[in-house]
Amino acid sequence: MIFYRSGANLHGIIRTMRWVFLCLILLGMAFPSNGGAQAFCALRDPHTAIVELFPQATSHRSMVRRLGPGEQRELRRRFSEDLPNYEFGEHTVYAVFRDREPLGVVHVRSEKGTWGLLEIAWALDLDLRLRAFRLQRGYEAGASDLLAGPFPDRLAGLGLEQLSREKALGLDSALLVDLPEEQKVFGAALLQAAPRAIAATRVGWQSDLAELRALAQSDAGQGEPG
Repeated sequence: MIFYRSGANLHGIIRTMRWVFLCLILLGMAFPSNGGAQAFCALRDPHTAIVELFPQATSHRSMVRRLGPGEQRELRRRFSEDLPNYEFGEHTVYAVFRDREPLGVVHVRSEKGTWGLLEIAWALDLDLRLRAFRLQRGYEAGASDLLAGPFPDRLAGLGLEQLSREKALGLDSALLVDLPEEQKVFGAALLQAAPRAIAATRVGWQSDLAELRALAQSDAGQGEPG
């Protein structure tokens, strides 16, 4: 057993332990383990979420891909979007089907909010146009009213180029002009996030999307009269 003659040494040890703890946190963010990476982009209740986003869905399939420095460079070069280093690891996109017919995909992305991280599930068609979205986790002022109002329908059908233009306009976007201030701030945050989600899906799941499109065209061809 060790006894201290004064509180000075004890305070010094406590300060040292705090610095060690902080360093461990920073190292963990810089070099995430595979186990930590598994948590990226996962639907908490896949069946319920997918049916909400794709009411005609009868099944889905998980497509897990690893995103890293190569995808980060491509996102920056092609789309002026970024993939933070702490997101390097395995991510999941869900392919959604009605029987054998591919309907689209769902990609959950984490975004920084006012009160912490937000998890947003983006539903995209096979051409990566936005169909719908839902806030899976997190709190933002005005979020409930925004999601219950006309704003989600305004985004439906928009692709990467259109959303990128609205993103550049920020709070001056025509999609936001008539919204109350709290809703407008959250809406602008969604306009920032949507192009990044679509670009990341395009870069990370190129081959998967090509297969889904080919399957959709094959099914459409079989349904044509001879």
